Amino acid sequence: MHLKWFSRVLVPALVLVGLIGLNQLEARGPLYAALDNSASSDASDLFDSIEKKIQLHTLDNGLQVIMLDQELAPVSALYIKILAGGSDETMETAGIAHMLEHMLFKGTEQIGTRDYEAEKKYLELIQQWSRHLDRWRKKLEQARASGDEEAIKDAQSKVQLWKYRLQLATKEAARFRIPEEDSLLYSSHGQRGYNAYTSRDLTNYQIQLPSNRIEVWAAIESDRLKNSVFREFYTERDVVAEERRMRVDNKASSKLMENFLMEVYGNHPYGKPLIGPMKSIEYFNKKDAMDFYHKYYAPNNAVIAITGDFDPDFALKVVKKHFGSWKPGGIIDRPNPEEPQRRAVTVDLKEKGSPVMYMAWFKPALMHPDNIRLEVLASILSDGQESILVQKLVQEKKLATSIRIYTGFPGERFTNLFFISAIPAPDVDYDTLESAIQEELRKVRENGVSQQHLQKVQKKALSDFAFGLRSPSQLADLLSYYQIMTGDYKSLFRSYETLKELKPEEIKKAANDYLKPEWTMKARLISEGE
Repeated sequence: MHLKWFSRVLVPALVLVGLIGLNQLEARGPLYAALDNSASSDASDLFDSIEKKIQLHTLDNGLQVIMLDQELAPVSALYIKILAGGSDETMETAGIAHMLEHMLFKGTEQIGTRDYEAEKKYLELIQQWSRHLDRWRKKLEQARASGDEEAIKDAQSKVQLWKYRLQLATKEAARFRIPEEDSLLYSSHGQRGYNAYTSRDLTNYQIQLPSNRIEVWAAIESDRLKNSVFREFYTERDVVAEERRMRVDNKASSKLMENFLMEVYGNHPYGKPLIGPMKSIEYFNKKDAMDFYHKYYAPNNAVIAITGDFDPDFALKVVKKHFGSWKPGGIIDRPNPEEPQRRAVTVDLKEKGSPVMYMAWFKPALMHPDNIRLEVLASILSDGQESILVQKLVQEKKLATSIRIYTGFPGERFTNLFFISAIPAPDVDYDTLESAIQEELRKVRENGVSQQHLQKVQKKALSDFAFGLRSPSQLADLLSYYQIMTGDYKSLFRSYETLKELKPEEIKKAANDYLKPEWTMKARLISEGE
């Protein structure tokens, strides 16, 4: 979502983030006294004072810990980010990062089991027998494709045999399992917002707890990151397969999006489906997930953020105690993709569903100077009832019922998209709506944006950022995000310093450099029967 430094919404939609309600933050220190007037005054002093209070520590194993004692209610937001997401997968393992996120909620040798030593032999048996089952499932597919009736019959019998054996082993293993024990433990200690999400750039684990429960969090999370055993792997992949059916295969707009990203990105890390293609999901292998876990889930590839009202000295001691033994990993060979080709693209999907049109142009990654210019332009064009596209195409001309612009999609580590999602009004065809959008973009390229429009976006962004400082969760998310993505959380604060200095001519130049009509990439859902 545009202007992420004050309002971050990550695209995967795999998580509901529980934030502390502003009406709950009754205890406020003097640091926050200026917040109520921040919309009408320069908030630089406030931001500077907050930045100066932030502590960054690096443990001997490479784990980075960001802490901010906010003098608010006695609640702490605790976020852990791993720099591993969909873009770190191969074409063969696409979706494994998301699957791994599921696995880390299934317990460890200590949590989620009544007797791990007794359970372990059944988990090993399930792993062995699942590989036999998958091998015969593939043979059955091949036999059906070739039409070999004898081979089909033989493969079917073997599939049934291994399914039966696997059911027996799974039933035995279940005798030792304690479902969702981590969630039950957290609930008994007053948790809120316990969840996780996977993006193409990273994986995030989060929770809010009373500040005197930080050691409970450290004990559970360090165990999860060091000792997860991936129980229920082969039943959970069925859950992920169903998730894909519900969110992609049976949802035309999502399928259109997936087809579009695959077409415009190709073999680029952002071209793979985040949840994975169904063929990959159906044959996810526990070993592949474990390999990904051991390669990327290392302290020197992670950032922890702790915000709220807590004792930083005590929190650091607790983190060192529980996370200090987490063994560092080796140097990670990161993807270094070629730049995607700027070109005109049209992707049509003929399927039953409500009309929707996507338009997109490639834009730079997170820390490129033009990124913030295009984010501001996105807000000027589509953020709120007074934005240009909403006012002209939705309210006045009634060509669309909705127009939204997203930047930093599908990720921000690499070249990403200035992405428009538009729903045409009834009886308005795609060509008419596209022409109207292109016309407004042409005006921006030729005439720029007004100082008034720019000032509104600047004022709202800075005001919303200051207001969001009341939420420990928002700050923990942002600080950990910028630290792991850029190597320096201070880049978050430099972003709004840049924002305050932006000039209309800079935005005009960025529009001309990136939003050329001959580089328009679009996708349209064509209802069946048209």
